[in-house]
Amino acid sequence: MPAMNQQDLSNTSWAYARCELQNAPLLHAIAAQALRMRGAVDSRSISLIAWSLAKCIIGDEPLMTALACEALALISEASPQGLANTAWAFATSAVSNAPLFEAIAAESLRLMTQFGQQELGNTAWAFAELRVYNVPLIDAISAAALNT
Repeated sequence: MPAMNQQDLSNTSWAYARCELQNAPLLHAIAAQALRMRGAVDSRSISLIAWSLAKCIIGDEPLMTALACEALALISEASPQGLANTAWAFATSAVSNAPLFEAIAAESLRLMTQFGQQELGNTAWAFAELRVYNVPLIDAISAAALNT
């Protein structure tokens, strides 16, 4: 695993999740390696790894909390898809991280004009699932959904 770069880590975790291969030891190792590579892993990779863990129903709150800290540090790099996927991953894993969701809301508001229907729906669902009430975000999602 040390020879894998961020792209290898995120692609492998995505592939296992996409095929619904619940290899918890491998996905845990990928997430742990990504966290050890702090500074060399981008927002997209962290989002995909968190998504993969959630998709495979690998409930590891300490690991998801560590990924939340890393995602928070990289939030300004996130795309609309990355923001929505990150929110979805944490809601699906039932891991509520208030600072992360506040940052996702702020960055989503900044990028709202770039959100497609899937990002709008996934973000709204994630905030509702965790009962995170952010009125400006919900208003912006509603307005964007009406305009697309």
